[in-house]
Amino acid sequence: MKGTGRRRSSGFPRWKVSRRPFCLLALAASGVSSYVVCATPVLAQARDSQPVASPVSGSPANPDSGPDNTPNNDELGITLGSFRFYPTLDVRAGYDTNVYAQPAGQQVSSAYEIVRPSFDLRSDWSNHMLNFNAYGAFGFYNNATAQNYQNFGVETDGRFDIQRDWYLTGNAAFARTTEVFGTPDVAFAQSPTVVNTIPLNLALYQRFNRVFYQASAGLTRYSYQDNSQLSSGTLPAANRDRTEYRENLRAGYEIRDGFDLWAQGGVNQRRYVQPDSTFTQQRDSNGWSVTGGSTLDLGGVSKLEAYVGYTQQTYLNPALTTPALIFGLGGVWNGYEPLIVRPFVVRAINETAYAQYQDYVSTTIGSEFLYTIKSEWQLNAGVSFSLLDYTPVPGASGAFQHTDNFYRASLGLLYSLYPQLQIGPLYEFSAGNGPDPATSPNYSRHIIMLRLVAKR
Repeated sequence: MKGTGRRRSSGFPRWKVSRRPFCLLALAASGVSSYVVCATPVLAQARDSQPVASPVSGSPANPDSGPDNTPNNDELGITLGSFRFYPTLDVRAGYDTNVYAQPAGQQVSSAYEIVRPSFDLRSDWSNHMLNFNAYGAFGFYNNATAQNYQNFGVETDGRFDIQRDWYLTGNAAFARTTEVFGTPDVAFAQSPTVVNTIPLNLALYQRFNRVFYQASAGLTRYSYQDNSQLSSGTLPAANRDRTEYRENLRAGYEIRDGFDLWAQGGVNQRRYVQPDSTFTQQRDSNGWSVTGGSTLDLGGVSKLEAYVGYTQQTYLNPALTTPALIFGLGGVWNGYEPLIVRPFVVRAINETAYAQYQDYVSTTIGSEFLYTIKSEWQLNAGVSFSLLDYTPVPGASGAFQHTDNFYRASLGLLYSLYPQLQIGPLYEFSAGNGPDPATSPNYSRHIIMLRLVAKR
């Protein structure tokens, strides 16, 4: 355990799983969950109808075919010195029954095509770690060209080993994505808003026998570009540009091998480029959180992390406060070898694009599933449910406390012609409903597609 447990926060190279859910789950537990959950609509179009995924997983910078997106086949990858290079090309063609996510009678359907190239470059060193990845996601709608998009991004992350139980980790990225209709907090417009994000994170981890701590700090810069007239009551792009800062400290104790208990505290600062919006609102705020949780590692096959705590966001002028109980669950269960399950629960306070509302508390529950039927056949599926509880700005005309609901489910099949080539269908259903006629969604949507995934 001494060898495997020391680097658990830097990744899980022995598993067929992504390390990203755990990194972002830690941020959520620190009271900066707004960055994680607000990313849901931003990342949605870059992912474009993959099997249902947690808002804390599935970055567009890693747009592989399904839940098991970490290269793990010896026949994949190209050796480049002390690095391993994994290129991927994912081509999709399908049909969307409700491109603009509108109510019945207003739906517009369209065939579409998507091209998604990406690559991962991963170090193969005995000490330290350095990885790079990049992606593109280019979508074309035959009957709704206003929805065409060109997304891309780059990311690097690494680990510097000071001693066996003491190391420094960091990551930096740039992502251009679009806010797709039918996802939380996205107002209707003819063409989607483009979002550019630049996250930077740095963390120090050290362990003394069974006692450990991790100190981390980071920031994310958000900038928006509106490509069409927004609905009334929606903040324009210039009013949404901001930088979010976060500082966290976690300390814990290893009860036994693979079982940790920890406590974590964090603060955050959200600063807008234009603090006073077009609607004369002051949106700058400070927040804090305290959480406690546990990490359970079942011999490197399954790993789960859960937490519960309290967070509070206070807006500087006027002094409005939004408190919330927060909790989360993330990880991987692989107790039955052909099946991989990724449950997730995330609750957080988020910024909103709607002028009449100060913020919203989001609760998302769901799971991903990957089942290997035979060596050539893989079944992937997922389901998620989200509740968005909106807090109105005091005195705002027409705004009221309410909850929007979002549902999503998917089912897909992939057949491996070769280890490097997969093909198969995917179906996805999504829906949303809520009581506010100005901001709430009320739609249902069906998407079918055929996917061809080539890897090397």
